[in-house]
Amino acid sequence: MSQICTLCSEKVSNKTLYRKQNVPVLNNVVYDSEKLAAECETGSISLVQCRRCGLIFNCDYDESRVTYDSSYDSSRSQSQVYCGYLDYLAGMLSERLTCESRVIEIGCGNGDFLKKLSDLSGCHAEGYDASYSGPLQYGEKVFFSRDTCVRKSSDEPFSMLILRHVLEHIPNLSRFFKEISQSLPFTDGSVLLIEVPDFEWIVREKTYFDITYEHCNYFLKSTLAECASQMGFRLSRIMGGYQNQYILLEGVRSGTNHAAEQCTLFTEKDVGAEFKHARRKLIEKLSSHRDILVWGASGKGAVFLSDLPGYMRKRVRCAIDISPSKQGRFLPYSAKRIVSPAFLKSIESRPTIVIMNEVYRHEIEQQIAEMGISAMFILFSQIGA
Repeated sequence: MSQICTLCSEKVSNKTLYRKQNVPVLNNVVYDSEKLAAECETGSISLVQCRRCGLIFNCDYDESRVTYDSSYDSSRSQSQVYCGYLDYLAGMLSERLTCESRVIEIGCGNGDFLKKLSDLSGCHAEGYDASYSGPLQYGEKVFFSRDTCVRKSSDEPFSMLILRHVLEHIPNLSRFFKEISQSLPFTDGSVLLIEVPDFEWIVREKTYFDITYEHCNYFLKSTLAECASQMGFRLSRIMGGYQNQYILLEGVRSGTNHAAEQCTLFTEKDVGAEFKHARRKLIEKLSSHRDILVWGASGKGAVFLSDLPGYMRKRVRCAIDISPSKQGRFLPYSAKRIVSPAFLKSIESRPTIVIMNEVYRHEIEQQIAEMGISAMFILFSQIGA
């Protein structure tokens, strides 16, 4: 049976690019006990692609099984590398704002980015996220809400719309864009920023652990231009972010329609077969190691550990994370305990550390060196996948 693309309403073939069973439905939620973690809800992934707009989506996704609340934690605010990236983005956008500007961010997470942006530019800002857990006001100009839908509170237009790492979580994109267009006031010249993971980068780097259940959509650069158009924004520029792991789109409010661009089309050989090969190579590399630890108890680390075969998962002692809110708790499905970096001091042998995201490599290596620990590191990019 064919699917309907939730972005452009085109009929989509059921030819599957990648299929995976028993995936945690939320990989950024941790649990208070090993038992609860092992019994977490799981789902299946079947990625298909729309040949018109290029959107890749999970046709097995069930919205009713995914709940975002205060237990959802995708924050990376403890990382100096990530905070530096947020500083860069905020600096870039602040050049387009004044102290009179009004900014709205949908899917603001813990609000760190919006706070930085207001601090730099002096702008007024509103942030919306069901998982937001902090104070509802920051200073005199920044306000947060735990509502998932935006309600028009005044006729005063917004100067900027920010959608960072939210579109990959939206099961019906065209409906979402329609709600934004109808409920939020903008003027010609208002700025749009979209940031999402880059599917072409995932395929090129073969990072199969970047495919998660909670991400029901995956994007190409050409697909994001269609997204901007449906909200009444014209593409201004598009570029890579965070060492090209992300796509950044800037748009300008114009009300004009965007002509569909030719998109890259994938096959199961391009995606599923290559992911299978990369997974096998990584497991082969790990098979000769003991005292394995995985650094990163969020998306990549949680998916990687849940996907390991049982015999290999037993060789992994635990997951390391620098976030105190995660330490002492357990990852979904794999039920691996999360520990602080200081745990490494208790290991008598030389540990093997799998670094899930190479962007943090130097930060991790420096932290371990400062503790006086000698460790062996495994980087996915170096295994010849």
